[in-house]
Amino acid sequence: MTRQLYIVRHAESHSVHHYKTDIERELTPVGIHQVHELGKHLIESSVQIDLIITSPAQRAKTTALLIANSLNYPDNKIELASKIYSGNLNDLLNIVKEIRDSNQQVLLVGHNPTLLEFINFLSAVKKQSMSTCELTQLSSATNWHHTIEGSFHYVSGYRSANQ
Repeated sequence: MTRQLYIVRHAESHSVHHYKTDIERELTPVGIHQVHELGKHLIESSVQIDLIITSPAQRAKTTALLIANSLNYPDNKIELASKIYSGNLNDLLNIVKEIRDSNQQVLLVGHNPTLLEFINFLSAVKKQSMSTCELTQLSSATNWHHTIEGSFHYVSGYRSANQ
């Protein structure tokens, strides 16, 4: 069975100067518009997500929530994973390896530069950068717990026109 991993960098957020801590940063109006555009793209592509996993940072949670709303995915089923915010490539790899195989299409929302490094690790594509609210779709015939370097291939990408 083919598994789809949709990796999304959070949408545009306010600078840290507006907040006490980085984790509190919220989306800008442009960021909210970016997520709505991404949601429309996912709907037009007939994407049906089985699981959403996000960083606990406010900007990532809001990105995940807005995508979930677009796809009629239940808000209370969004999983928070602190290692997406504070971790490294190996932490992301462990998160993916723990996904139940019943989840065929998974959306992961997080941060640069770790997401970029993770995409390059999982697939042969060697992206140089990742814009806010950018989506990369990867596919694999491997079970989640067998995920290793190079076990996914690049399917498609999407970037909002508001970049």
